[in-house]
Amino acid sequence: MKLKNYFSLTLIVLMSGCVFAQTSVSGIVTDAVTGSPLIGASVIITGTNTGTATDFDGNFSLDSNIALPWALKISYAGYAPQTIEISASQKDLKIKLPKIL
Repeated sequence: MKLKNYFSLTLIVLMSGCVFAQTSVSGIVTDAVTGSPLIGASVIITGTNTGTATDFDGNFSLDSNIALPWALKISYAGYAPQTIEISASQKDLKIKLPKIL
């Protein structure tokens, strides 16, 4: 009986990994005119507290248990923010933010 319970518990734990699988999206945020990386740009899944900031090269990587599609809001001081819809086929993004004049 104990072996059966152990097997059932193991199966439940393994199956929960499938249900709560993480989705990853990565990309780069740059200036729309110069192509320079935007360091510290905010990248947030709309309607959540899940987000990140771009690194020194403008790169970001975001993992979440939220099922796709997502809407990402990208913002940076002095630039027009963008909201981008992300689907399962989009994993490596190239986002160009225009300066606010």
